[in-house]
Amino acid sequence: MVFNNNPDFYLFRQPITYATFLRDELEQIRAMQGFETLRFYSVKAQGGYDSVLAVGCDAGDQVLLPTFAPILLDNAPCPPECHYQNTANAPATPNVWLTLDAARQVQQAMPSGNRFAASFPMAEIEELLSDTDAVKFRVYYALLLWLPSFLVCRVGSDGNNLPDYYLLDDGPVSSAVL
Repeated sequence: MVFNNNPDFYLFRQPITYATFLRDELEQIRAMQGFETLRFYSVKAQGGYDSVLAVGCDAGDQVLLPTFAPILLDNAPCPPECHYQNTANAPATPNVWLTLDAARQVQQAMPSGNRFAASFPMAEIEELLSDTDAVKFRVYYALLLWLPSFLVCRVGSDGNNLPDYYLLDDGPVSSAVL
């Protein structure tokens, strides 16, 4: 769902936890043949830190499996990779593309009670990507009516979140499995 209120109310983790994806990475997923939905999964990255997988899905809600590794993992989420003065300015580095089997492994490392997924349809993703000032996107762990979800924000070249357009899934799936 498009969300235009103050996003800080929905950020429930202390310290704030997020993954960062570069514009061209999300555009690669959006360009996959059959793309209809972008889904984010909660997972564990290297070092046992919480992170996020980005997955393209088709109209039948199935994971798209092109010839290259189709699933994107931020393997350096915040924490621990946060700027020491302002976590909103943490730099984004290229992420890791995983096969479906490798993605399932990092998802299984997340305790089953902490697994969830949030999905956003193509129209919302296209609107998110339409802002040419956005060079990367942050996916925050968030809370919606006491259910875990993800809040997606555009990020400018200065490293700060851009205002006025956020995505928040109002129907996240608990215990989601790839």
